[in-house]
Amino acid sequence: IHYRLVLDVVGRPLTLFKSMKELVRGVLDAMQGELQRDSSVRWHLTLTYPAHWLACEFLDLLHRDINPGIITLTDDDRGLLIDWELAKTVSETGNRFTHWRYNSRRLQGTWQFMSAALLCKPHALEDDIESFLHVLGWVTIKYLPT
Repeated sequence: IHYRLVLDVVGRPLTLFKSMKELVRGVLDAMQGELQRDSSVRWHLTLTYPAHWLACEFLDLLHRDINPGIITLTDDDRGLLIDWELAKTVSETGNRFTHWRYNSRRLQGTWQFMSAALLCKPHALEDDIESFLHVLGWVTIKYLPT
């Protein structure tokens, strides 16, 4: 496991977007991330924009706390997904075919942006994707000038 300690400001909050294009690009970057090729022509996660889809696809990891505070806009107007403290692998969250019973202690994340389906099933990729949609809608309605 690799850890980084950042002692400087990496970017600005998602709510301080300059245009609708920058907002959508920031959320999309947080969802997709960016792959780069190294000299041996293998794909790897870039250290600059690791994101949700890449973490799920290659590491089997779910973020489980998607909210406006965890998407940071960098100086080059890209989105950066931060705060992975609640992340778990899919096997740790349980799969959709096992018997699962609602337990409020199992639900973690920001309630305003959580999928309602989590009341009936374990956390899955589609729940985090739904949370990204809730974030985009909430930030647009609350912060887009009319």
